[in-house]
Amino acid sequence: MDSFLGRFVSIMMRSTETVFYTMSIYFISIKTTKTRFALAGALLANFMGAALSLWITNYLYPLG
Repeated sequence: MDSFLGRFVSIMMRSTETVFYTMSIYFISIKTTKTRFALAGALLANFMGAALSLWITNYLYPLG
């Protein structure tokens, strides 16, 4: 059986792994140089993904 931490990290990485890669490829392809708000939104989405993955892990796999 997997540990709580292992499940949590797996769910979190699934939701946050490709943000910077996707942003860099997208902005390079359309030659955009002003990415301030897009980066802030992407980081907010990463933090929300981490928080929701903790909630999902607790909801689906409660301790005890």
